[in-house]
Amino acid sequence: MKKKLGETYSIFSYFYLLPALALMFVFVFLPLIQSVGYSFYRIRNMRLDKFVWFENYQILFADGLFWNSMRITIQWALMAAIFPGFVGLVLALLLEFRTKNMALSGITRTILFMPMMMSGVAVGLLWSLIYNPTLGIINGLLTAVGLSSNANPVNLLGDGKTALFAAFFTTVWQGSGLSMVTFSAALQGVSSDIIEASMIDGANKFQQMRHISIPSIIGTITTIITINLINGFKAFDILMVLTGGGPGTSTLSTSLYMYRQGFFALKFDYAAVMQVVLFISVTIFVVIVNFLLKKVNERYT
Repeated sequence: MKKKLGETYSIFSYFYLLPALALMFVFVFLPLIQSVGYSFYRIRNMRLDKFVWFENYQILFADGLFWNSMRITIQWALMAAIFPGFVGLVLALLLEFRTKNMALSGITRTILFMPMMMSGVAVGLLWSLIYNPTLGIINGLLTAVGLSSNANPVNLLGDGKTALFAAFFTTVWQGSGLSMVTFSAALQGVSSDIIEASMIDGANKFQQMRHISIPSIIGTITTIITINLINGFKAFDILMVLTGGGPGTSTLSTSLYMYRQGFFALKFDYAAVMQVVLFISVTIFVVIVNFLLKKVNERYT
């Protein structure tokens, strides 16, 4: 009797997922299905005009600007998978091993996490002022140390060689707080008995971090890498506010290029093709990275 009650409860518990599944279907899966369908049509005046099979895909694959945007997107995603998580891990380790005052540690975590509570547009507007070549604090500091001048200011966002990295730094500033909090929680779950045993054996703080703490949270590290990688492929808001894809096309991500084609050029069929290709590319990329991270995770667990 108890087994049947347990089975009934486990079956009906899945009904609680229906509201979330309904929202995901309406706002995620349905638009994706529609985009796949639209990619095989020519759209004129916001109406389906003609079924063209794979003609839109042929045009896309011959578009050099699209492949340049894919290169920028992949570069951004790879940097997003590594640097915010790395900075967050370093901060978490410093707070756990170097800060003995719990109140001070909590206040520091809160301050470092606060940028994550801001929207990407707000972060972009804030850093556009910081990077401003005439009024920004960065150029003011460089002028103070003699590396810049009011007559010839440094414009990091206006130079195609530095614009992408300057824009990406804002992502590190915003996203490292979430990684830090996640890693701090994982580090607090590491067995204190193992730490104490290593101290008896003469292990210092660095050895404890290297051989105990980091291997113990390798699963959390791989999860953060995967989340940041997926978010990196969606690079849009910060780039839109800071650079708009420029100078030239040096920061034109695929999402930005898709936005331009859809809402400025009104080529919704072309934007739909890009969305489909980007989704397939992201899926393949994430599957490969997850496979490699799984091997790493199995090695340390």
